[in-house]
Amino acid sequence: MQSRKAILFIVTFFVSFCSIVYELIYSQLLTIIFGGAVLRYSLTIGLFLFCLGVGSFLYNYFEKYDKKKLFVYVEIILSIVGFFGVWFIIVINSYFSALPHWMLITLSNLPIVAVGILSGLELPLLSFFTGEKASAYSQILGVDYLGSLAGTVLYSLVFYPFQGPIFSAFIVAFFNLIIALLLFIFLYKKRDTLLILLLVVLFISFTSILFNINTFSDYLMKIYLSQTITESYSRWGLTQLVVNISEIIFTPYQMIYLYSTVLNPHTPYELNNTCLNIDEHVQLCDSWVNEYHSGLVDLPLSFFENVSSDTRVLLVGGGDGIATNFLRKYGVSIDLVDIDGKFVEYGKRSEFVSKYQNNSFDYPLLNLTIGDGFSFVKNTNNKYDLVLLDLPGLKEDKLLPLYSREFFISLNNSLKEKGVIVMWVYSFDNYPDYAKIMINTLAVSGFNYFIPYNSYYLPGGQSKIVEEYIMVSREDSREINLDKNDYVKSLSIFYSNLSWQKIEFSDDIPVNSVFKPSYAMLIKDE
Repeated sequence: MQSRKAILFIVTFFVSFCSIVYELIYSQLLTIIFGGAVLRYSLTIGLFLFCLGVGSFLYNYFEKYDKKKLFVYVEIILSIVGFFGVWFIIVINSYFSALPHWMLITLSNLPIVAVGILSGLELPLLSFFTGEKASAYSQILGVDYLGSLAGTVLYSLVFYPFQGPIFSAFIVAFFNLIIALLLFIFLYKKRDTLLILLLVVLFISFTSILFNINTFSDYLMKIYLSQTITESYSRWGLTQLVVNISEIIFTPYQMIYLYSTVLNPHTPYELNNTCLNIDEHVQLCDSWVNEYHSGLVDLPLSFFENVSSDTRVLLVGGGDGIATNFLRKYGVSIDLVDIDGKFVEYGKRSEFVSKYQNNSFDYPLLNLTIGDGFSFVKNTNNKYDLVLLDLPGLKEDKLLPLYSREFFISLNNSLKEKGVIVMWVYSFDNYPDYAKIMINTLAVSGFNYFIPYNSYYLPGGQSKIVEEYIMVSREDSREINLDKNDYVKSLSIFYSNLSWQKIEFSDDIPVNSVFKPSYAMLIKDE
């Protein structure tokens, strides 16, 4: 009797563990594809809970079925649906991306529904095996909650950052299959040729996948990412494109992937480019990486007459180390804070990133902090001459706090008297709602002036805009020195007329706040 009870506890723990991890995998995958982390996780949890109820209700229609056999089949189907649900989501959004947006989202949520309904059948089945005793059922319920807790912790700390969504889904599906086998051996105990054949076929199939899971995972992710990159280029009217994904890395916070593009292949106009993306944000490309960082670093420092080790710079983001490489030629003191230590380590060993980084983390005046930029700024007692925000694109709501009133107020408090903040921004002309909210949020945070400017590169003597930025300050006393560095000197025709503009607050425009996020700031299409 005790062995039966122990088996039920083990089964309960792992079925709840598997179910919650499936939903977390789907939530993360849908966030990568559609953005909006809060929305995706909220919808997934709500839909999952609803479908748990549907599954529990459907249990009543299986009264005449053999409950032990039914439980084995539920776990078998969950192992199939749970794993191939990831495959289904990726394929739908890769090969059928021309479908209406609402249809893509609806189809992408079907695995959540399927896993929810099947999981909803599990708890009534477990309660059936415990008998009529309320105390036994309460123990099963307690173990079920414990399994859910273990699933959430292990997924966030182990599964996703080290293996990514596809491999994680496979491991959990294998758990479901093992549970089905345990139930068949220790609970069902009947000879069933069809069930035995099904279990054998699945174990052989899953074992073969196990030895090729990395290849399978990379293949699926590369299909989706290649399609996504191709679509982003097609928005600019560039259709003759070949994309090659060479590396995919998952960290606790984001997905990093390296890829190369060939535009107009096999023609006299062929153009090659290598880029690194964080999630779906372009972090850097070798065609513009130097010009981008010159705009972020060289232009702002041309507003400082005397630059030395006493000049303190706070760099929020910039875990690739490239901005630090540009800063150290000025001999300034740098505090760099980046939340993703795994990305920092990746940049050090990546051949692509390290050639621009140039061992910048060995700079003796660099103080590196792996942590949340929001918390760092809120709690620091340091005062800075210059703050550089080198953050990913604002396409997901998880980044909204770093553009909030609370964050900018903390930055304001961390600035010296003539301190300035610099950040790259999306085009104010192309994204007016984003621009208005950004400026209004800066105004309410105590900033009075800003300078909008661009970085450029000069192919064939013709200037092309690389990126747009704003420099923000409480006062307008700093002036540009056009002889400060070679970059500014070469572009003096563009920078000679830079002047401070007054920041005006408007009651009619929203302010982005941690407690009241302005989702209109999010960029849907770049």
